[in-house]
Amino acid sequence: MNDSVISSVSKLILSSDEVIQNYLTNYSIKLPNVFFLALTFCVSFVYLWRKQLLNYPPGPISLPFIGNLDFFKSKSYIRIANLKEIYGDIFSLKAGKWDVVVVCSKEGIIEGLTDPDNNFDGRPDFLAFHNLFMGNRQLGISTADLDLKTQVKKEYIIQSLISHWNPEPGQGQLSYSIEKLIVKEILSLMCFFINEEGAFDPAECFKFAHLHIMMSLLFEDAYDVDDPITHEIYDCLENRKDAMNVKLYNYFPILKTIYKQKISQLEERNALLTRYHRILLNQHKDTYNPTELRDFVDQLLIFIETGNDRELFDSDDMDSLILELAGCGFSSVPALLTWLMGYMAVFPDIQTKMQKEMDQVVGRDRFPTLADQPFLPYTMAVIFEVQRNVTLFPFLHPHRAIKNCEFLGYNIPKNTVMLFSVWSLHHDKKLWKNPSKFDPCRFLDSSGRLTIPEHFIPFGLGERRCPGEALVDMEVYLFFTHIMHQLNVRAEGTILNLESDYRLAIQPKPFKIRISSRED
Repeated sequence: MNDSVISSVSKLILSSDEVIQNYLTNYSIKLPNVFFLALTFCVSFVYLWRKQLLNYPPGPISLPFIGNLDFFKSKSYIRIANLKEIYGDIFSLKAGKWDVVVVCSKEGIIEGLTDPDNNFDGRPDFLAFHNLFMGNRQLGISTADLDLKTQVKKEYIIQSLISHWNPEPGQGQLSYSIEKLIVKEILSLMCFFINEEGAFDPAECFKFAHLHIMMSLLFEDAYDVDDPITHEIYDCLENRKDAMNVKLYNYFPILKTIYKQKISQLEERNALLTRYHRILLNQHKDTYNPTELRDFVDQLLIFIETGNDRELFDSDDMDSLILELAGCGFSSVPALLTWLMGYMAVFPDIQTKMQKEMDQVVGRDRFPTLADQPFLPYTMAVIFEVQRNVTLFPFLHPHRAIKNCEFLGYNIPKNTVMLFSVWSLHHDKKLWKNPSKFDPCRFLDSSGRLTIPEHFIPFGLGERRCPGEALVDMEVYLFFTHIMHQLNVRAEGTILNLESDYRLAIQPKPFKIRISSRED
């Protein structure tokens, strides 16, 4: 046993002894309390000894049965990242029944996410993951282990996006344009912004705009934004997003009964959302024409018809795939766009500089397009710097070790939850100069050309990288450039204090901005 473990045990002994003496002095302790303290010490000692014996990553002492849940409170990504100053770039925690290993270094994160043996590409068997998909997390993409069916579902999403730009002969011609569809929604939203009197919070506006885009991509504009069903779908997705937050019953299954009402509500919402989707899916089957594809559901039908699904998809898989696609980007896109608006209000000089670049490249007689993106390096640097500074998903999605393996010199047992701290990576002083400072120029070289370092990974790496990344990037770019090209964003009052709230993603707390036309 090394010195650090001995030191930790010694501190625990002294702490326990001090507590016992204090209680005995005040005559307020009973024998069961002494027994509990002794039991706590013994269990903690055995746990530390076992960690050292198994060459397990070091970490703070955990309480029996509870673990280190204190580190998983509000802004846990900061609490946990700070532990690397004590235990190094890889360390361990305990969360209820789960062993957790946190990786903070650039080399460790890249190696873990791109491991050729896929040792860490599993997903934890969280109860919340099962609740999202009819009691079976393997029906999802983000919650399932990386088996053949999951890979085929990812292939469908990627092929659907690629076919928009390069439709293959005989596979049907797309009768819609993703870019035009997104721009149509953006123009409608900008009109709303211009007509909005006074200061307002843009978050809800972005959520409904994004939802309408996803429903249009899936079902060819099935519901209008003001349709009551759209609001019901919105509530369903909000409920699903809330279920993805850290819930105690993920770590203590015995507490599931406490969350019984919330779980039942989620199941009812999922059933309602699936019912809406099935109605639209059946309508699509009746009107489907393989030579003229209208939307992603048509692309799913031809994907299955041509055998690209390897005959692995059944009705439950189709339901869960559409369910997940409907919620694709629901947490990330509106949150990132809201952050971008907030940062532009706080840094008007950067907003002005970016607008000048767009005026030079795009001009004032048309709107920005995807074709302009390579010629807007400063604008892209602003987007990337907000992504880096905020880091929407500080741990990405939790991974799971699928077998016993060795990693960075330590033994990692099977089923260990692996958290890759992208927050630490994006705020590492060794990799970024003044990482707490907002500075878009860090993504530009000396000639002003866009440069993206390998340690910037907002969507992750490897096999579990987000398959909808291209769609998210496209949507964020188009929304942001159109708004900045046409509008000015200003803070309400003299100072706008941007504060974060970490739930599923690091979202901005509500704030208000004022928007005006650049032509005024």
